[in-house]
Amino acid sequence: DEYHVIIDLMLEYDDHIDIIDYKLNNIKDDNYLNQLNGYKEYVKTISNKDINIYLYSIISNHFEKI
Repeated sequence: DEYHVIIDLMLEYDDHIDIIDYKLNNIKDDNYLNQLNGYKEYVKTISNKDINIYLYSIISNHFEKI
């Protein structure tokens, strides 16, 4: 199966990659964790760098590492 996704923000550094997904408010949803882990697994197929994943709530200005 093939599907397409858009990663909100991916920052690549010399030693790691940060993937940040923006949400309006609630970031405590297991579906978001599954979504971000899917992004992480995909990026692992194209890079050997360590990958960090984050959720960012725009309304509450809350940033959380997953």
